[in-house]
Amino acid sequence: MSAAEPSNPEILKLTKLDAARRQLQTAIILWFTNGDSVSIHTLAAAAYEVIYTATKKRAPDRPALLFNSQLLTGVRRQAFNTTMKSFASFFKHADLDTDTILYFNPTISEKLIFYSIAWIMTPDNIPNLFESAFMTYLQFHKPHYLSDEGQKFIANNFAVTIVGQVKSLSKKDYFELYQAHF
Repeated sequence: MSAAEPSNPEILKLTKLDAARRQLQTAIILWFTNGDSVSIHTLAAAAYEVIYTATKKRAPDRPALLFNSQLLTGVRRQAFNTTMKSFASFFKHADLDTDTILYFNPTISEKLIFYSIAWIMTPDNIPNLFESAFMTYLQFHKPHYLSDEGQKFIANNFAVTIVGQVKSLSKKDYFELYQAHF
């Protein structure tokens, strides 16, 4: 879908990765400000899909993270993927299941955001302010998401100095403080 450069300054020039990171940024802002969980998930799922696909094409040897992780057997991986993808599909489509009721745990969105950021982090793509804020918040408030190696990586690559104070902050207060200082 290439065209000549438009002369209108309001026209955005975006790559797929640019668009995905903007979706991810909006999901992160909504997450930090306790926004709508369905919107957060829809944006995070769309961003993850594009980020994963684009990054995997650029670096096909990167280890799998979420949907094709080798940590799950084939049958369990398929069941996991079906469940994970069903939420985003439910929120976006109504052609087959208009009367269906879904029970949704919004913490799943955190994992999509987390894995999206993990896929972004390459020598060529460093996390932006929003992605860094999310990862450092998780480091202190949900360390069980990270392996020991992951915790060390975050600690070495993201700046947060006063651990006790950080842990006492709400998501919203943490985000405001992070934005003011970084």
